[in-house]
Amino acid sequence: MNIRSILLPLLLLLSSLVALAKSPAKTYCDYAIKQCDLIEQRLPDFTSVAEVVAQRHLKGGVIGFAPANYQPLGEEMTGRAGGMVNLGFDRVWTTVRTAEQKANDVALIGWERPPGPNELAQMQELKKQGMYIIGFGPKAMPELAEHVKLCDAFFDTGKVDDRVVMLPDGSKAGRSNHMINALQGWVFIAELVSALTRQGKMPTMWKSYFCADGLEWGDKYFRKKQFHDDYTVAPIAAGILGKAYLTQMRGIISQFKQSQLKTVDKAVSIFYRQAKAGKKTLILTYGHMPYLYIGKYEDARWAKLVDFQVPQQLPALQAEKPEGLPVLRLGYYGDKPELKEALRSQKMRLIYIGADNPREGWQVPEERELYINMGIPFGDACVPIKDYPIALFPPSGIMQIVAYESVNVEMLAKLAKK
Repeated sequence: MNIRSILLPLLLLLSSLVALAKSPAKTYCDYAIKQCDLIEQRLPDFTSVAEVVAQRHLKGGVIGFAPANYQPLGEEMTGRAGGMVNLGFDRVWTTVRTAEQKANDVALIGWERPPGPNELAQMQELKKQGMYIIGFGPKAMPELAEHVKLCDAFFDTGKVDDRVVMLPDGSKAGRSNHMINALQGWVFIAELVSALTRQGKMPTMWKSYFCADGLEWGDKYFRKKQFHDDYTVAPIAAGILGKAYLTQMRGIISQFKQSQLKTVDKAVSIFYRQAKAGKKTLILTYGHMPYLYIGKYEDARWAKLVDFQVPQQLPALQAEKPEGLPVLRLGYYGDKPELKEALRSQKMRLIYIGADNPREGWQVPEERELYINMGIPFGDACVPIKDYPIALFPPSGIMQIVAYESVNVEMLAKLAKK
């Protein structure tokens, strides 16, 4: 018996013991950071696809999400602060387009789970139209085999079984495909923006509506301008913006892991007592992606989705009779005054996931019992570029996933213990 045959099993055992010693939330955060590293290693792939898309966009091609598949990526990237204004087939800068322009259209489609029954036929029709299709998701998923063949480019999440955390009973939890898709989606947009600057163009970009002048900024460009004629941005080299975004994300996730997991533990203790009493915790969602992933996987054991983004959704919350119960608000930058008042009226025990907002009346509700701070900069977008007045590319959607999954895997780990 050689030394290698002795050491290898010992190293594997040590690795398993280290993994078990790490908390589920830390495991998920570390996995998210690792994905930033892996994507950065593949930056040239994103750049090369972005350069193809940039040429098509310069020729009048629209970049949108098709077919509509009710999975998170399209929702994450449409109309986001720091994203492109003209991203979406219904968000075009002109009402008149030639056949040649339409022939340069680009479709993005993301999967975290198997496709719907009509998606393949819809993709086949897009190919007949000359559409350039970019896929995001688990490339090896058997249900996607024919769909992948129709894609001109594909950004792989690397895992069909995307559960990150091993629980005490041997089961797994902590979904990640939607998180990786979002990271890859924004890295692609970062490289697309820089590719366009190398062609002398700066695309119009969204400013957060949480900013006092966000609506005014958007009104200047939405369905009006493809490229800026009021700001000039010097050419940005390949890889610079994609790397800058990943650097920001690593820092934000690391800071969250270091500063917020004790508060996560406190929240989990509250939700656990509620679960043991036979009641699910209401998850009040705000934003683009959460309503498409909350309660769809292992978290359904303890969590129940109530989307709450406008006052008109208050009756659905009232129907749950939340008075006196702990609820989790999965939010952004505090809440609009009318939403804060609606939350206050229900007299709930509010555990809040969000970020700071300096605007008077828009802050995180004062009545919260716990505040899990995602640590994202106000205005959302996090990558500044020279000679452009707003930062680009948002971390909030990804950090909502990281924060929620941190709570989720800790909850499921407690529930899995005998």
